[in-house]
Amino acid sequence: MNTTHLPKNITPRTFDRLLSRYPSCVPEKLAELERERFHVIPAVLEQRKRDGGAWLEKGELVRLVEWKL
Repeated sequence: MNTTHLPKNITPRTFDRLLSRYPSCVPEKLAELERERFHVIPAVLEQRKRDGGAWLEKGELVRLVEWKL
C-alpha cells in the first residue's frame, strides 16, 4: 500500500500535482458535465449574484445532479 497518498501524509505539492491530473481522468462522455459544473454554472451564478441574487434554474440543478451521479 502506498502510504504517501494517505490524507495525513499528503503534502500541498503532492495534492496540487494530483489535482492537476484530474481533467485527464474524466471520461470523454462526462467532459461536458464537468465543464458545466466547474465553469458554466459558477459563472452564471456569479452574474446573477452581481444582479442582486443567486439561484439555480431547474435545468442547471438537473445538470448538477447528473454530474453528481
